[in-house]
Amino acid sequence: MNANWLVDETRPLDPAAIRQIQRETPSAGAPLVRGAATSPRLAVLLRQVVCQDVHKLFGSAEIRLDALVVNGRGQRDRPESFYMPGTFRFPDVRDHQQLPIDPDHGLLIFNGEPRHFLDIFIVASRDRRDSDDLATLLHRSLTDPQTQGAVSALFALGVAAPAAAAIAAGVAASGALGDLAYRVIRALSDQTIGMYRGSFLQYRDRFGVGRHPSGDHSFIQNDLEFWFEVALDQAVPA
Repeated sequence: MNANWLVDETRPLDPAAIRQIQRETPSAGAPLVRGAATSPRLAVLLRQVVCQDVHKLFGSAEIRLDALVVNGRGQRDRPESFYMPGTFRFPDVRDHQQLPIDPDHGLLIFNGEPRHFLDIFIVASRDRRDSDDLATLLHRSLTDPQTQGAVSALFALGVAAPAAAAIAAGVAASGALGDLAYRVIRALSDQTIGMYRGSFLQYRDRFGVGRHPSGDHSFIQNDLEFWFEVALDQAVPA
């Protein structure tokens, strides 16, 4: 089962992007250049989600939002440190209703200091009583060969100065984890929608800092209306 994402802001790692990674990523023992000595602290915040149609003839529905944020900073002995899953449940949601997300603070799905890339996956589904959260579902899937391969590729980034090829492999592994998240949630509910995925490089894309979509617009796809932002907190030592 392949994930079908309503909104896809991924861009391929073309040769120009690989060359830029090679320029910007210092080799082991080499001096840091062009701001590589700092890593930004970022918050990823869902600001608004509106369900135009909960696909229930009468009454309200239980809605579940799952988010997975993957980046290239983690510890080799802690595979879960490379990704941050979150599950948020909203009872009694009716057609055209905005989910009860604080408009001032948003719904926090990531806060940390990414390195190399920042990948974001958001999935909406009809909730099922007593279903496991995404962290538990992913943990159970770590024995799957495809998952092990993705985690191994992320492990390679847990060194001071990984090669550009290792970073590219980490980005591909992140995409595989995002698709896995979609599949394990889909197994719980056939009314599952892959709302969004985006992949942002550290140098080319500045980790996607800003509003998505830009301006005062929202993504409107398949009865869902939403927007989010990647907010820059501060620069901290790498």
